[in-house]
Amino acid sequence: MPHDLPALLRKGFPPYIEAERASSPMNSSPYRISRSDLFGAFCDDTVRIFLLETFEKFAGRLEADGFDIPGALIGGGFVRRLGTQTQPKDIDALVFYRVKEGAPEDAINQLVSRNREARELRLDIRFCPLDADPFTMIKSVSFFSVLYSKKEGDLTIRNGLILYDRQRD
Repeated sequence: MPHDLPALLRKGFPPYIEAERASSPMNSSPYRISRSDLFGAFCDDTVRIFLLETFEKFAGRLEADGFDIPGALIGGGFVRRLGTQTQPKDIDALVFYRVKEGAPEDAINQLVSRNREARELRLDIRFCPLDADPFTMIKSVSFFSVLYSKKEGDLTIRNGLILYDRQRD
């Protein structure tokens, strides 16, 4: 684990651990966190564990639909509310996916219908293809990194993000 996870939790996942100019992609937000570390970090937080378990079940359904889901960018209230000691109402996440070889022709249509289902499960999900034009991915990650790091209507970055690596334990 490249980050001191307990320290990050105590600080509420700040955008930077060090001074801005001394920071790099390796020591600042988004913080790459494995599945076991993420669940371990929130083991005493029943609301966040419930949301993470719900996210995992949802990701499993997407995988059954013909997608590989290696990870997600998580932010919004799930992270920001750590600083205020209040509970999140949902998970805001940009889900990274690849279409599996042999997936049904209408697999992409499943993302639309699953997105409606996700909202009912307290998952505010957006999707980012990893097997498409790289500029689509760059634009998506840039946009959602800013969006998930601030409060709605505010232009100030308030929190860092979690880069949830589902493939690493």
